[in-house]
Amino acid sequence: MKRNFSISNFKKHVIIIACFLYTVCIGFVFAQEEEENIYKWEDQKAVDSIKTLYNNKFSFGEDTRILLIKIVQNETNPEEKFYYSELLIEEALKDDLNEYAAVGYLQKGNALQVKGEFHEAIEAYYKSMELAEKNNDEEMSASLLVSIADTYSMLENSESAEKYYDEAIMLLRKLNYPNSLASALLDAGDEYYKTRQYNKALTNFEESGVIFDNLNYKIGKAYNIGNIGMVYAKQGKDELAKINMNKAIKILEENEDFYPISEFLNYMSDLYQDQNKYNEALEYAERSLELGKKYGLKDQISDANLQLSQLLEN
Repeated sequence: MKRNFSISNFKKHVIIIACFLYTVCIGFVFAQEEEENIYKWEDQKAVDSIKTLYNNKFSFGEDTRILLIKIVQNETNPEEKFYYSELLIEEALKDDLNEYAAVGYLQKGNALQVKGEFHEAIEAYYKSMELAEKNNDEEMSASLLVSIADTYSMLENSESAEKYYDEAIMLLRKLNYPNSLASALLDAGDEYYKTRQYNKALTNFEESGVIFDNLNYKIGKAYNIGNIGMVYAKQGKDELAKINMNKAIKILEENEDFYPISEFLNYMSDLYQDQNKYNEALEYAERSLELGKKYGLKDQISDANLQLSQLLEN
C-alpha cells in the first residue's frame, strides 16, 4: 500500500519565505515615505514588548497605529496577528489612512491563510488590493496578487492561481523588484509543476534561481535547485535529479535550514516509488531518516520511517 505523501507542509514553508520577501519589499517602499522605518523587521520577543506598550497605552509619542503595524508585520501567532490586524484596520479607517488599512487587511489575510481559512483570506486580500489601488500603490498590489495566487493554489484552483501569478509577474517585471519577482516565479513554477506543465515549471525555476543568485539569497537558490531536481525526477532524468537535489541539500545544510531537507528527500522517495524504482526510493527515504535523526526533526523521522515501512512492504 502506497503512502499518500503530501507536499502541503513543504509548500507552506516556501510560501513563508516568499511572504517574508514581500514584506521586506513593502517595508522598503513605505520606509521611503516615512521619516521612521516603521517596517523594520522585529523578532517575536520585540513584538511582545511592543504589544505590552500598545495594551498599556504607552506609545512614548509614537502613533499607536504605527505600533499596530509593527505588531501585525512581525507577529508569528496567527490568532494574535488576526486580532491586531482588526484593530489596525479599525483605527486606520477612522482617519481615512488607506495605506495603513491596506496593511491591516494584508496581514489579516496572511493570518487567515495560515489558519487554513482560504476563502476569507482571499476576501481580505481583495479589500487590501482595493485600498492599495486607491493609493496607486503598485508595489503592494503586486505582492497582493501573489498572495491571492498562493491562496488559490492552496485551494487547488490552478486556473485562478495561474491567472494571478501571471498578473503579478507582469507587474513585478515592470516595477523592477527582483526579490519579489523571484519569489513569484518560484511559486508559479510550483503551480506549473503540480499541473504537470514541466517545461513551464523549469523555465520559472531557472529564472528565479538566477535572480536569487544575483541577490546572493542562498535559501531561495536552494529551493529552486531542489524544485528543478523534482521536475527532472518526474521526467525520468534520474542522474540530473540527484545532482540537483544534492546541491540543494548542501546549501540548506550550510545555512542551517534543516526542515525542508527531509521534505525534499521524502518527496523524491515518493516520486521514485510512483515509478516503481524502489532502490532509488529506498535510498532517499533512508537519507531522510538519517538527516532527521541527525538534526532531531521528529516529524521528518516519523515520515521517513513510514515511507521506509511501506517501501519494504511493497
